[in-house]
Amino acid sequence: MRKTLKELAETEIVNLSQIPRIVFNPTDTISKILAYLKDTGHYEAVVSDGVNTGLITLRDLLGVEHPEKTNIKSVWHQIGITDVHITVIQAIETLIDNNVRALPLVENGEITGIISQFDLVKNLADINELEKIKAKDLMRTPVITIDSKSGNDSARSLMLDNKISHIPVTTDEKLKGIVTAEILVNTFIVPASRMTTGNLSGQMLPKFSGQVSGVMDTQPLKLGLEANALEAAKEMARMSKSACIIVDEQDRVRGIITPRELLQPIYDLREESTLPIYIVGLTAD
Repeated sequence: MRKTLKELAETEIVNLSQIPRIVFNPTDTISKILAYLKDTGHYEAVVSDGVNTGLITLRDLLGVEHPEKTNIKSVWHQIGITDVHITVIQAIETLIDNNVRALPLVENGEITGIISQFDLVKNLADINELEKIKAKDLMRTPVITIDSKSGNDSARSLMLDNKISHIPVTTDEKLKGIVTAEILVNTFIVPASRMTTGNLSGQMLPKFSGQVSGVMDTQPLKLGLEANALEAAKEMARMSKSACIIVDEQDRVRGIITPRELLQPIYDLREESTLPIYIVGLTAD
């Protein structure tokens, strides 16, 4: 039975979360977490030293030059823990207010799960109310784009400098594809990390050579300006894409929707009088 936005908002997060296969230690090497993220297809992984808990994401790995010699502790984000029995709306409020992609979940003092923004979007695909919301009303704009002839090193720099993970690729202002942190990590860092497990261990990784046109996803998820939020949620879930590009009739990029934007309708349901749910252990920037 399909839920309403309000019913989904009141659902306990424990019913929607994933169980992490591995909880990494900050002393583990980056090469170990690279293999895990590649194998599972996840964007983030849980890290804990028994006292502090946090996440490491694919974008965090873009700046790593020596995966075999670099420990996770040099790049992870300590964000603390959240009780597994909070509701969806409380989780979304925590994710958005603290600008994090996922939450490690605990029960009886143990890490038992993780809930990501993308996990929540998959549950939005059954909410018919989203048909009433235009995608263009949720999209983020203006959008940072990159020309198809630009180098992969430029895409990497744009992601690190602007804290983004998705960049639409254009030719003559028309959409041709998308380059993501996942693509760059799997194309350049994962293979080089495997290469360094032998006698070449410790060497610096090759630079991000070549043009983005050679690595980009040539079939990005795109929708027109008149599409609705339900279409975006359904297509993101069906295609396992973490971004939807909004284009005009000439295929020019007008906006981008990530899980963060699709969660906004539930975030807007929160009552002003509701006390915020803070992540235990979160430190201020």
